[in-house]
Amino acid sequence: MERLEQQAVNQACTLIYTSGTTGNPKAVMLTQDNITWTVGQAQRIYSWGYDQESVVSYLPLSHVAGTFIDIYLNMMGGGTVYFADKMALQGTLLKTLVEAKPTLFFGVPRVYEKIQEKMMEIAKKNTGMKKSVGDWAKKVTFEHHQALMEGRAGNSLSYKIANKTVMAGVRKALGFENTKGFYSSAAPLSEEVFKYFQSLDMPIQELLGSSETSGPQSASTPGVNMKIGSVGKIYPSFL
Repeated sequence: MERLEQQAVNQACTLIYTSGTTGNPKAVMLTQDNITWTVGQAQRIYSWGYDQESVVSYLPLSHVAGTFIDIYLNMMGGGTVYFADKMALQGTLLKTLVEAKPTLFFGVPRVYEKIQEKMMEIAKKNTGMKKSVGDWAKKVTFEHHQALMEGRAGNSLSYKIANKTVMAGVRKALGFENTKGFYSSAAPLSEEVFKYFQSLDMPIQELLGSSETSGPQSASTPGVNMKIGSVGKIYPSFL
């Protein structure tokens, strides 16, 4: 109680070390209200369900993305965190995803690129009718999400069939059967990767963030607020 009484919302809560810089390590002081305000905005914008969400922790907790998502977002939202092993980025992440079945997944572009590379290797083995069905399913799924981004209805009968017969199996194989949101930041997502995951019924929502803002400061959301090369709309109070 004494420690709580000595704290103030404008005082530093934690230190975050910036990535990609040269020289000595550089730390950012994040205040209590910086973190709690940003968490509240993120939960509202991304329709966070209290005591319903789960994530897989595999990013460094010394940087803002891992700390914000795996600690503060889940701690304040009653979420569940599954910790991947130390070899996650060397190939074991998929095994953890299949076991954990996260409802939300955040990855830097390189993580999505590695998943794409793996999926394309598997797809090369498909021939004949299996290849034709797969190509058709990706085409109609891509068109569905393209329609939503352009403000059209989408959700055609072809998309519903493709989703049930093909894409549901793809998501399950990756551990994404319960995942309702895919997010990316830290670097621009390539057009090729963006379109590829769109065709797999896993549209990636890009966002802009920084250490100084506790992480996210803009957000793409499904539909007309998402497009290639965009990090979405700025958080309201950043205007």
